[in-house]
Amino acid sequence: MPGSMPMIETDAVRALVDIGFIALSRGLDRHAEAIFDGVTAARPDGEAGPLGMALVALLRSDADRAVKLLRTLPPSDPVRLFLGMALLRRGDRADAARI
Repeated sequence: MPGSMPMIETDAVRALVDIGFIALSRGLDRHAEAIFDGVTAARPDGEAGPLGMALVALLRSDADRAVKLLRTLPPSDPVRLFLGMALLRRGDRADAARI
C-alpha cells in the first residue's frame, strides 16, 4: 500500500522485546518504554508491548497502571503472572491469590 509503514519482521520484534526486558533489568525505564511503544506499534494486537509497558509501570512503582494495562489483555500465563505480581504490589492479596 502506498504510504503504509513497512512490516517489521517477527525476529526483529522478538529482538526488540528482548532488548526491552534487558533495559528493564538495568533500570532503564525510559529506554524500555520507548522500545515497548515501538513493539506495540509494530504488533498492536500482540501482548508483548502492553506487557512490557506494564513492567515499566511496575519498575516505576505504579502498580495501579500496571494492573490497568494487564487487565486489557487476554489472560495468558505471562499476563496472569505479572497481574498477580502487580496486584500484590498494590496490596490486593486476595485478588493476587485468586489469579
